[in-house]
Amino acid sequence: MAYNSQDLANVSAGDLVQSRQSVYHYYNSAGDSVATIIGAGYVTDAIQRGLKVGDVVWVWNVGGTNSAVEILTVSSLQVAQRPAGTGSATLGKNVSIS
Repeated sequence: MAYNSQDLANVSAGDLVQSRQSVYHYYNSAGDSVATIIGAGYVTDAIQRGLKVGDVVWVWNVGGTNSAVEILTVSSLQVAQRPAGTGSATLGKNVSIS
């Protein structure tokens, strides 16, 4: 199982409660566990997709046996050396909406 870029959608570009946070929905069609999703660098195209530290990601577990929803935030970005403008994100359970 692995991250699927087609399952990530930006649903609110920086206007959550008039803040700079964006909201994304991730439809976890692969059925990855939350432990896998919060692993380092899970969102492999985060920088290309415009994710920022603090953005909120609603994870819909639609691929597994449990249809739970997790609310996560982007806790860090890992910038790749090459090619420029690429990198991944790590998600965490430290939700803070400001």
